Amino acid sequence: DSKSAFEMLGHLRYEGHPALWYSILYVPAHLLWSPLFMQAVNYVLALLMASLVLTERRLALTVRVLCIFSVFIFFHMGVMARSYMLAGLLLMGAVRLLTAERRRHWTGMFLLALAVNTHFFAIPVVCAVFVWICWSGRSPSLRAFKELFCCRHFWGSVALLSFALFACYFTVRPAHDLYTPHYEKADVSRFGYLILGLGRVWDYFVPFPLGALSPEKRELLGPWHQPSVLAASITLCLWFLAIGVLRSVRSRLFFITASVLWMAEVSVSVHIPGPFHCSFLFLAFVIALVVDAIDYEIRPARPRRIAHAALLGLLWMQIPITAHYWMQDFFLAFSGAEPTAKWLEKSGLMTRPLII
Repeated sequence: DSKSAFEMLGHLRYEGHPALWYSILYVPAHLLWSPLFMQAVNYVLALLMASLVLTERRLALTVRVLCIFSVFIFFHMGVMARSYMLAGLLLMGAVRLLTAERRRHWTGMFLLALAVNTHFFAIPVVCAVFVWICWSGRSPSLRAFKELFCCRHFWGSVALLSFALFACYFTVRPAHDLYTPHYEKADVSRFGYLILGLGRVWDYFVPFPLGALSPEKRELLGPWHQPSVLAASITLCLWFLAIGVLRSVRSRLFFITASVLWMAEVSVSVHIPGPFHCSFLFLAFVIALVVDAIDYEIRPARPRRIAHAALLGLLWMQIPITAHYWMQDFFLAFSGAEPTAKWLEKSGLMTRPLII
């Protein structure tokens, strides 16, 4: 409903997301009110994402197929038409360009800058990719530091990403009258929010039916109101298993860096991450697999057979969740909110932009 692009930027201060996705939708949104175009755009982006992953021949074919049919890439990013698939595509495209035989450094950095301005939670992954690229092929030494700080590519990349971060802040900085009660559910400290957030993560990766448990047990394993050390411990065990699957030192450092930065960003923003937010954590793991495939011959950390079997186990766990969500969305219109949707259509309100 914005009357100009500048007015749209002002409205984004209430949205909490950068401008790139909305800029792509701006013109079509003023030509037709149907969300069909948005779905079509996201479908094309999903196909491009699948092609980028499937053509990454440094990974085993089984791993590539399981990655694109994971609950995050296939459903939360692919089926749900939001800015997540665009951000993921830009991140994966940048990694492919930066790790190609003929490295396209500036094009890759430009895609990273666009990813920063697509979603706030893409920033931790962008930072981890940038750090890894800077140290790719270098050993940690004083001479390597001097070479890095004398490199024009380094300072040019820092300038480009700094400008991208400034543009992102300009669009997502909260308005003075913004009210966000959703992010203040629990009356706990910042550290308490960290434990609470960690306790939510594991359930998005493992097909466990929390809804079948009693309210007390459900709050213990999948907390929403009070921190649960048990749930946080399960997440950490799953995280260490993912690190153990990676065989090279640099791939592990990459995934640890991206994960720590991601959790730090969660703790100061949304506090309790949702499955959409965890999409970037999974993307960081997929990129770590690419880094691992490149660096494996440098310094392997464990036997290939054990790592590959554990990796397949981690990825296979997501397939039941993907199938469940897909069937629910396909057979239950609006995933259980069908009465509300039918009322909106019957009353004619589905043509109103604010209702959409």
